[in-house]
Amino acid sequence: MSSLRRACLLVLASCLTVLVLPRPAGASHLGGADLRGAMVWWCPHGPSAIRFNLEVVYHGDASLGFSTFETFDFGDGMIALMVLTVVEIHPGEPQGWYIARGQIDHTYAPGTTVVEAGLESCCRIDGSFGPFGLNNRSFGNLNAKVPVDLRNTSICSNQILNPKVEWRSGVLGDTFEIAINSSDHNPHTCRIATEAEAGGGPHPDGLTIDPATCKLTWTPTSGDPTRFWTTQIRVEQTGVGESAFDFLLGLDADPPVCQIQRIEQGPPTRLYVLVQDPRSGLDIISVVQAVNTAVEIPPFNRGDAAPLLVVGTKVDQSASSRLQLRIEDALGHVTLCDPVLTEVVRDTGRPESHVYSDIPPEEHLVTVFNGDPGLRNLRVEVNGERFEMAGLQPGEERTLDVGSAVVAGTSSTFILTSRGKPGGSAVVMIWDGGTP
Repeated sequence: MSSLRRACLLVLASCLTVLVLPRPAGASHLGGADLRGAMVWWCPHGPSAIRFNLEVVYHGDASLGFSTFETFDFGDGMIALMVLTVVEIHPGEPQGWYIARGQIDHTYAPGTTVVEAGLESCCRIDGSFGPFGLNNRSFGNLNAKVPVDLRNTSICSNQILNPKVEWRSGVLGDTFEIAINSSDHNPHTCRIATEAEAGGGPHPDGLTIDPATCKLTWTPTSGDPTRFWTTQIRVEQTGVGESAFDFLLGLDADPPVCQIQRIEQGPPTRLYVLVQDPRSGLDIISVVQAVNTAVEIPPFNRGDAAPLLVVGTKVDQSASSRLQLRIEDALGHVTLCDPVLTEVVRDTGRPESHVYSDIPPEEHLVTVFNGDPGLRNLRVEVNGERFEMAGLQPGEERTLDVGSAVVAGTSSTFILTSRGKPGGSAVVMIWDGGTP
């Protein structure tokens, strides 16, 4: 949504949000983005008055502090345009998203007993987005409406404390248990909302809930595991009312990605490593080994799914360098990224050999970034088996797969022997090809 449109809507809201209007037939949000989930809860705010809280998760990009707008139905035939402020953003992620929150007060007429109030809006994220779309209720309406018993408003309704996406490590057919945590210790029960309450469409298959403990049990057997499922939970307090929590379920069976993005030959030589977990997000990036390498890791928060660039810079340009990273995502999946980066320089006309030991078996590719002047030939010996990279051209980049000489589960020894005119050089990288 453009900044201009947001600015125009903000002016509009300054006039409309002070008005309480008769409810028209149907209502929709004005945020300009698709909905991923929502939560509504409330507290008493004076005689016959209720303060409603609304949190909505949108698909799209926004800036902190910007405003979006939702039509809030008070359940007594009146509605109001509610201003929500963007409080959390996740830009740059696949199908980026953000969270907006707001409050609105309403005083009910004397004698009002029970009403159903909340959000009734269009539209959920669409399954046509591919990964990160929906398996169920694709582009359907989203209702997050709850009953309020105005005869007993001594306490607030519960606020759910779960994240907006509940990630689980596994695949279709696995069984998962998901705890629903609440802000309130008052006696309450939990249930799965009806399809009509949640805006229509089926809940995920294999989903049940324990009313007393509010623990979900989920055994998904259908759907695209790269997409989300959506469901809604109602937390009931006898004689008070309910809170509604509409959220996403996601599977993440894959470890983080650790890929060599590019090499700058320099000097100084720099290695750029792309690190990302596009689903449950990153948790820890640790440097296991940094030989002759200065490492820069950009700051990030746990669960960030946006790509990061880790930079390794050679300290001594005439010596080899090695960088080993350990990448862990929010679900505990681990990827080891262990490229060996060296510069082969021809100081004399005689062949020169360089030995690299304890190379993990995953590292089976040798990539040459030839200089100008560069090397003419590079012989690669792996565990006694020889390979030749002949006829190298100035400035050429070439990759050799030596996987046939690698023994599974056993570290390898690489010997690089260069030929060419004195003064020629090349940057050589031993790596795994960037696959997790």
